Amino acid sequence: MTMEAGTEEFGLHPNSAQWLSSTKMMIRNVPARCTETELRSFLESLTSTEYVLEMPKTSQTKCKGYAFVEMCDPLSLAALAEALWQQRLPTRASERALKIHPAKFVAEMLPPAPASKLYFDL
Repeated sequence: MTMEAGTEEFGLHPNSAQWLSSTKMMIRNVPARCTETELRSFLESLTSTEYVLEMPKTSQTKCKGYAFVEMCDPLSLAALAEALWQQRLPTRASERALKIHPAKFVAEMLPPAPASKLYFDL
């Protein structure tokens, strides 16, 4: 397996060039009882760059097991991916490491190209 490849256990390796074209990351294997405050505190220990955290919940308190982190630029996201690689939440006894994957690519954020003319002026 190359360093670029993802693994089933940890997600996409931080050395992958795909991180440099993404501004949003999906974090999987988030423990169900993990709170948003808990995850935010962990992320803030890894980065000083501003980010937006989305953490879907099944109810008022239970996490669905994943979260999204969005940053303004791909370099900051790539640095966070490197810091998160093979990590577990230190406040939880979970044996499973967090899985990370790019979730939004820069090309998705660009406006669509204008349609070309399909007719001719006579």
